[in-house]
Amino acid sequence: MSDHTVRPVVRAKTGSYVGVTEPNGTHSFRGIRFATFNPWERPVIVPESDACFEADTYGPSSASGDPGSLTLAIYLNPETDDPKKKVYFWQFGSAQMGGTMDRHHYENFVKENPDIIVVTTNHRGNVWGSLDLSLLEGYEEKEELYNASNNLTRLDLLACLQWVHQNIACFGGDPEDITIGGHSSGSNNTTCLLMMPEAYPFFKKALCQASFSCDISLQSRETAKKVAAALFEKLGVRSVDELLSCSREKINEAAGDLMKDAMTGALERFNMENKLFSPVMDDVVLKEDCFKNVADGVLKDKILMFGNNSGEYDQQYERFIGQEDGAEKALAFTIEQNWGKLSERGWNKAHAQDVINAFMSHNTLYGRDAFTAAKDLKNDLYLRDGAMLFALAAAPYNKTYMYYLDWSIEKENGKRAAHGSENDIVARRWENVPENMLETADTLSRIFASFILTGDPVPEGEAIELKTFDRENFETLYIDENPRAVHGVRREDAELLMPLLREYPMLP
Repeated sequence: MSDHTVRPVVRAKTGSYVGVTEPNGTHSFRGIRFATFNPWERPVIVPESDACFEADTYGPSSASGDPGSLTLAIYLNPETDDPKKKVYFWQFGSAQMGGTMDRHHYENFVKENPDIIVVTTNHRGNVWGSLDLSLLEGYEEKEELYNASNNLTRLDLLACLQWVHQNIACFGGDPEDITIGGHSSGSNNTTCLLMMPEAYPFFKKALCQASFSCDISLQSRETAKKVAAALFEKLGVRSVDELLSCSREKINEAAGDLMKDAMTGALERFNMENKLFSPVMDDVVLKEDCFKNVADGVLKDKILMFGNNSGEYDQQYERFIGQEDGAEKALAFTIEQNWGKLSERGWNKAHAQDVINAFMSHNTLYGRDAFTAAKDLKNDLYLRDGAMLFALAAAPYNKTYMYYLDWSIEKENGKRAAHGSENDIVARRWENVPENMLETADTLSRIFASFILTGDPVPEGEAIELKTFDRENFETLYIDENPRAVHGVRREDAELLMPLLREYPMLP
């Protein structure tokens, strides 16, 4: 329970919610349940109700299958009585493992931007959010219940988006002007919503940070079955009923072991490139050619922005710094992480070395050393090329923007903007922002706010002439100490690597 005595109350369609007045005068409503579920079944949106609910405590973590974990939080500024505030529907990143919203607070953001309401949300993660039950005995008799079990994370988020569309007007939000977005797996799931026609009526704009549902971050059904088989083997179950009889503790322990196996290479026998528990092309929630929904212009009335940071996974390479052969070890690590595309044992083995050589030949052009190139190669193949792919698919039909965050957090140590380093900046949680980034932090937060408010990422008063992204100019909002528009970021790198992505041939 909060110590604040003035508590706001909002009457929505699904109940009355008693929230919290924050120290800065904004209001938050925490732990609002938007749906319920049975294990591995679709979520069920909570019904309309006259009941009154406490909304002052974040809900339980969604990583362990807790049945009460499908909750959301709402942040708003009561200083304006605008009945149609723009809505930012934001998903945190968790490597698809789930978690809790209490790590991300937006009271400072809505204080500065009173015409925006922020909604953050939980979803099922880990094996609770993506597990193929079709290998188990008894599945065929219960297929109607479990045929979406590979993509429950995505269905949870769709259910939450539907709840927001249904109820947000009661909080002062405009249900017809919702911007969906997120970071890391939150962004990955946002791009899934871009490929799910069922989601289209419920949002107007999308802002995707750092991860995109394509290539290694979008599994085939075959891969999902291999992961499920490994889990069932660890659990010693052969039927749906046996799985359902397992305790949550036992399932979570087995899932943890499975993750350790993946991290130590024990799953190499699966010949997998995908990240565990990624979205699955199951032909139920996500069709085999779901990317074509974007590439065929189905989203033509939406406004989109995609982007990445320069040093997304640089921290994984810090152990090689200072070693005499650090650049060689860094490249070997990158090759192993992208073995399908870059190694002699991968599907691209005939051209793998040519790709590496061509990428390294750009070093002089970009003024980078071999160590930095090894980092760029992984960051690009894992994240940046996915952003470019979605932008290229959408650009012929949609107003589309690209951004690239390239702050040097510690120039003397070569540290660049890392995975997620923008989140506290956007939320205006200055106490968590490196001191040297504070000067431009306000600008970055205003860029996000401007896109949510107007569909244009250039804030009012900023002397930046930014065009939309297209195949000719690759126009990008380059964000460092001096934000500006540039015609492409390391374009030669991008054009070399993007053809390696599975969806590249689908581009218009």
